[in-house]
Amino acid sequence: MKTTADYIATLSFDYLTTYSLLRGPKWEQLQQAAQVEAQRARKRLLTCAAPDLPALRDYLNRLRNTNDLATSTLMEVPGAYNLTATPIASLPGFDSRIQVLLELLSLPAANIIYWMCAPVYRDAIVFYSADDEVVGMLNICLGCDTILTQEGEELAADAATYAGLHHWLTSLGHAIESPRLS
Repeated sequence: MKTTADYIATLSFDYLTTYSLLRGPKWEQLQQAAQVEAQRARKRLLTCAAPDLPALRDYLNRLRNTNDLATSTLMEVPGAYNLTATPIASLPGFDSRIQVLLELLSLPAANIIYWMCAPVYRDAIVFYSADDEVVGMLNICLGCDTILTQEGEELAADAATYAGLHHWLTSLGHAIESPRLS
């Protein structure tokens, strides 16, 4: 498995932006709206005519799939940011905080913990060229220590990398929940 050190060693970028997603007011409003709409559709399902059942069931399935944001990443489609994404910090390539990040991502993946949960990518780091093109992206789940690239490749990282990322992201203003008890 490719590591964060392997990934970062080949990455060339001019600046980065960190994003927070799947949390906060936007997330809560979307979840609430999805629940209300699903509830309405289920009620219609109980009273609709038999010929309308297949179309209504299809609608409910599409609604479930469309609103399953918890399993999504920052960009499911290139250039289309997750509805709940909020940029938190942009750092130019020469910023000393980027050096701290690069050191964290370069740690050898010696102590890898495999949690028994599905990742929810609530934080992301996007690397950009001088022309504002995305040249790299890390979707991060600090709940189960998982990092996924924009190509959908999972990267191995040391437990210390995740602890450091938690601290680094919160220092930039990410409202990250308390770390789990291990």
